Amino acid sequence: MGGCWSCPFQKAKHWLGLSRQHPDLFAKAVEEEARSAFSYNGTAKLPLLIRRAEAKESQGMLWTEEDD
Repeated sequence: MGGCWSCPFQKAKHWLGLSRQHPDLFAKAVEEEARSAFSYNGTAKLPLLIRRAEAKESQGMLWTEEDD
């Protein structure tokens, strides 16, 4: 199962948007990631990536050019 919603090249802000706008697809991505040795982001598993993105967003930093 895959598609644009599971692209490993997405930035944190796109994963955050997916988690909010399409929680079902985000949940599938989290499940797939949990079953594998890799992470979509390459640096952190999706739940941690979302927590970091939410923290940046709350500080007004997520939507800048340097968002990852």
